[in-house]
Amino acid sequence: MFNQPETYNPANCMKHQKQNKTNEDSLSRSEIKSEQTGIPDRLKSGIEGLSGYSLDDVKVHCNSPRPELLKGHAHAQDKEIQKTETEPADVSGEPLHPVQEEHAKVNPFPVLVTDRLILRQFQETDIESVYYGLSHPEVIKHYGVHYNSLSATWEQIAWFKKIEKEETGIWWAVCDRHHHTFLGAVGFNNWNKENRKIEMGYWLLPEFWGSGMIKEAAQPACSYAFKNMRVHRIEAFVETENKNSKKVLNQLDFEFEGTMKDCEIKDEQFISLEIYAKLNIK
Repeated sequence: MFNQPETYNPANCMKHQKQNKTNEDSLSRSEIKSEQTGIPDRLKSGIEGLSGYSLDDVKVHCNSPRPELLKGHAHAQDKEIQKTETEPADVSGEPLHPVQEEHAKVNPFPVLVTDRLILRQFQETDIESVYYGLSHPEVIKHYGVHYNSLSATWEQIAWFKKIEKEETGIWWAVCDRHHHTFLGAVGFNNWNKENRKIEMGYWLLPEFWGSGMIKEAAQPACSYAFKNMRVHRIEAFVETENKNSKKVLNQLDFEFEGTMKDCEIKDEQFISLEIYAKLNIK
C-alpha cells in the first residue's frame, strides 16, 4: 500500500506561520540590547557568566567617528565601546576588552621603561628571538640554559609563564623603546619569600654588547624587586670566567661575597661560581 501524499491544508499553513513568527519573536527578544549598556542581553549575560565580571557600567556609543580614525568598525577603551554603525550586532568581540582590562587591574604585569628601553612581558611571538639568543655560542658560553632547536625553546617560554603564575619569579623581555627590537632578557627566579631573597639573571644578544643595555635594564628591575616584591637580598651566581657579567654586577653595586669552587658540571667539566649580592639598605 502506498502512503497517501500530504494534502494542502490552509489551517496547517497558518499554524506553521504562527510557529515561525513565535520563533522570530523569541530570537529577537534574546538579541534585545540592554538599554543601559547597548550590548545585546544574551551576549552580555554570556560574557558575565564566563568571566565573573559585570558589564553594567560598559556603554556602547553608536555612530562614533573614533573607529574610522583607527581604520576599524569598533573600538573599545576602558569601559567605552565606540562603533560606526547603529546596530549592535558587530560588537561581539568588543565587550571582552573591558573584561581583559579588569583582569589586568587585578594582576597586571609590570612594564618598566627607561630612556632607551622597555621591559615587557614575554610573548609567544618572541620564540625566534629567544631561540636565537639561547643558541648563540657567545651567549650560552657562560649561561646555564641553551637550546638546539626552535621547538625545544618553547620550554623557556613556558618557564617564563610558569614562574610568573606560581609567583616564584619574573622575567622581562628587554626591547628597544622606540623600535621595539628584541635585545635580550633580565629577571628573577628562585624567590625565597620566607627569607626575602631572590636570584637575578640576564642575557643580551651579542650585537648589543658594550652598549650598557643590561645595566640600564637591571637597574629598574632591581628597584622593582626591592620595592614591589619586598625583597631584601638579590643574589647573582656568575661563572668565574664571565668577566663581562662580573663587570655589570660591579656597576650595579653588587658585592662579591666569595667563590664556590667546582660546584657545578658544565660540558663534562667542573666550573666554579662567584657569588654577588645586593641588599636593600635604606
